[in-house]
Amino acid sequence: MPFSYFPPLPENIWGNIDGNIELQSDLIELIDSKLNATNNRNNLLINPNFRIWQRVANEFEIVNRSRLSNVVTLETDIPHGYLTGDKMQITQMSDSSYDTTNGETIIVVDDTSFRYYSTGSDESETIEASGKCVLINRTSIVATDNNFTADRWIAISDSNTLISSPKDPTGMQIVSVDDSKFGILQIIPNLYINSLLDGKFSASVQISSDNNANAKLAVLSWNGVTDSTNNAVISTWNSEGTNPTLSANWNYEGVSDGIELSETASIIKLEDIEIATNDATNIAVLVWFESLTSGEKIILNKAQLLPNSSIIEFVANSYQQDSDDCRKFYQKSYGDYYAPTKITNSGKKVFPTSFGTDSGGTFGSIHISSMYKTPIVTLISANNPPEIGKWQVSTGTNIEVVADDISEKSFTIKNDEGFTVSTNSISGHYVCSAEI
Repeated sequence: MPFSYFPPLPENIWGNIDGNIELQSDLIELIDSKLNATNNRNNLLINPNFRIWQRVANEFEIVNRSRLSNVVTLETDIPHGYLTGDKMQITQMSDSSYDTTNGETIIVVDDTSFRYYSTGSDESETIEASGKCVLINRTSIVATDNNFTADRWIAISDSNTLISSPKDPTGMQIVSVDDSKFGILQIIPNLYINSLLDGKFSASVQISSDNNANAKLAVLSWNGVTDSTNNAVISTWNSEGTNPTLSANWNYEGVSDGIELSETASIIKLEDIEIATNDATNIAVLVWFESLTSGEKIILNKAQLLPNSSIIEFVANSYQQDSDDCRKFYQKSYGDYYAPTKITNSGKKVFPTSFGTDSGGTFGSIHISSMYKTPIVTLISANNPPEIGKWQVSTGTNIEVVADDISEKSFTIKNDEGFTVSTNSISGHYVCSAEI
């Protein structure tokens, strides 16, 4: 703890303290009070300002294609959240004339289709079996039920699609494509709260809306296997005004009163919460919304879960602390706003192949920021096509590779192709997930 954290002490206190019992007691009391204040500010939520977005720019499957007078229309498998003027990277189309790996600007957009200029022969609507598209110029993410939005925050929806994006400078905006209920969840790892479960908790979040949805806040507990939580915390959403029914092993420990939202930001909070469920191993914070209008924009910010009986003024972390905390659970070689499977050389790892690495041979080791647990590692080739489980050798061929010797801090890349590789180098990307 930096010395500047404490208020100024009397001049020459260290010289005068010896033998002065009253002064010693005052100093000990001062230090204790500051330590207690620090503990009470121990926000257990990660990314509480929603500033870190490593999962933006989803990849979507293309299901139909057509072209008329050099204008392409592509249809995605689910609503995509794109806007006119967004720039797209189209890859792996069955007809490669539709591919635009350098990016193409959208000129017309609907919920599940978009158009862009592309020269080529006219084609009536045709089923597309393998094409994919990735947004490359904007930070947003389309989240379906139980998927991550901003780092460590999980979207919970009543079968509707949510479009979330960061607000400047902090906060998260969520738009539902219809008026169905939805929520946002963060689950706290056992290591962070195990010693605190006998105490009390308080939670709060700042929320606003461009309409008048209702919001509720809940603290949940999990009494299943430690850190083997189920993200699908809601079993049944129930009718308006009735709390959702939770899935097995999830329990309500406290639920706030509902508040009606407006454009003015409100703080919704819960205080003095005890974890009454026996054998609880994890806890979670859930915010959900009902009485929504289709397309309603909701903004969340300043989320807190504190290990004490009351809410105190929110204090933001540094950006670096939020970034480091998030990377304990998810990190990748791509830039923060690049989707895995985006075709890019930025951030890719390159190893020499020694002109003949045998099957099963090691190309090299990758060191990562220390993670919460041993991660699941996904390897992806950097260039077209960006294939999972493959990296690209210097001749342009994608070959099968595997991650081995995986720990919380490193892993190795091994040849899994089944033959000797005789090229200069091999390169690709990785994604590491240690989410609970």
